[in-house]
Amino acid sequence: MQALDFMLAQQAPYPALVVDRLWNLVMHNAPAARLMRWLLGMPADAAIPRDGSVNVLKLMLDPNGMRPWLANWEDVAADLLQ
Repeated sequence: MQALDFMLAQQAPYPALVVDRLWNLVMHNAPAARLMRWLLGMPADAAIPRDGSVNVLKLMLDPNGMRPWLANWEDVAADLLQ
């Protein structure tokens, strides 16, 4: 976990996520949290769960998630589902 924390920190200022084999979010860096809060209309101090309760794949496909922000949603969805 310490090595992953280090790698995530090195990615700043770029957003970075760590997901498990089922696409559940288990770690993220601060820029990723800020981006997710902004895209999802969350308060700036809202916590982004790091316990696997957020599924990144579902979040990308959800009409109330990241989908409205993807100009080429059909292409992204096809790649994600594949």
